[in-house]
Amino acid sequence: MCLVALQAAASLFFPRSFGLVALSDIVQCILLCCAALACVPSIFRNSGRARLFWTLMCLGFTSWLTYQLLWTYIEVVQRADVPNLFKPDIILFLHIVPMMAALALQPDVEQHDRDLRLGSLDFALLLLWWVYVYLYAVIPWQYVYASEDAYQHNLNSSYLVEKLALVVGLALLWFRSSGLWRTIYAHWFGASLLYSLSSFVATWALNSNTYFSGSLYDLPLVVSMAWITVPCLLALKMPVGRAAATRSLPRGVWAARLGMIAVFSLPLFAWYSLFNGPGAIAKLLLRVHAPGLVTAISQELFGFGGSVPARVRTFRLILTLSAMLVMGSLVFLKQHLLDIELIRLLRASQQSFQELQMLQTQLVQSEKLASLGQLVGGAAHELNNPLTAMLGYSELLATTSLTPEQRSLAEKVAQQAKRIRILVASLLS
Repeated sequence: MCLVALQAAASLFFPRSFGLVALSDIVQCILLCCAALACVPSIFRNSGRARLFWTLMCLGFTSWLTYQLLWTYIEVVQRADVPNLFKPDIILFLHIVPMMAALALQPDVEQHDRDLRLGSLDFALLLLWWVYVYLYAVIPWQYVYASEDAYQHNLNSSYLVEKLALVVGLALLWFRSSGLWRTIYAHWFGASLLYSLSSFVATWALNSNTYFSGSLYDLPLVVSMAWITVPCLLALKMPVGRAAATRSLPRGVWAARLGMIAVFSLPLFAWYSLFNGPGAIAKLLLRVHAPGLVTAISQELFGFGGSVPARVRTFRLILTLSAMLVMGSLVFLKQHLLDIELIRLLRASQQSFQELQMLQTQLVQSEKLASLGQLVGGAAHELNNPLTAMLGYSELLATTSLTPEQRSLAEKVAQQAKRIRILVASLLS
């Protein structure tokens, strides 16, 4: 809050000067550094997907900080204006990609950590797609056919789409989550929305030649940079190793769908490159005598008044075909891993079925033995009754006056009855 108040006071009361520029750049660097460092405790406190989530968020903030440090080095150390064709712009453009990947992990939802292997390929697809978008939309106007207007227009448009995608993802997670995670996503949604809107206004001011570092246009940016640190600090209050049961699609299906959409969008980019996309529409409008509309469309889409140069179209077409090859290879690799996982599941199912059959056979045998035991127990009980009578009568007979031969026979009867009782007792045991 102190840094935000300092930035507000400087923007309101200090005129445009080197000191104001240096103060604004340094404040933004400090705030982004705080955001990156605030993720570190959560990285070490958690494990599995939660640790990977905070690692990716820290990577996104660190990339953003790296870009801001380079910007500060040029403006503060070299005391020069940042060039319009700024090579590190790709760092600013790609710093959102790790954050998108972190959101796709959904650490607040209970999932199996084995899904990380397939999820990493989905992340690789999304990362390559955003790199491809940057190379497709921005790089041609920097190296193939240098044009500052087209470069800035395409960079700002691509970056705006990327920020909107992040904001929409945060809004969905905010709606689907609960508890402390809902509060965390809500703060990040608010900070990202504020950053998107303020950067859009700052870009408009830059094109109008009214923006400079440290101006009032930077104040909402500074507020959003301070705001993104709040969820990282709130995460320290979260119990370790417990995920809430929320509504979610299984096996990171949204990340997989986005990866497939990225792959299937490449033919559209190829069509755009081959037939000049909106340029073909502009020619069609020219045929219906709307030259003013054609000029407006061309300037809006390309930043200068005409169709895309042939060198740019060739570069984009080669780039798109290369991206198809690389991303198609990742799709085949993912399919191969899915086949391996399917075979493993089939083998596990087969083994489980065999074990179930063995268990069923053992259960049938156990039931047979139990029935036989009940039968033997009943027979033994029925035999014990007459045996008890035979032993009792033989003992009574032995107490009467008998001849030696009769006494010997009575003892033999008692002895055989006892033997039968022993046999019956062994059956019961």
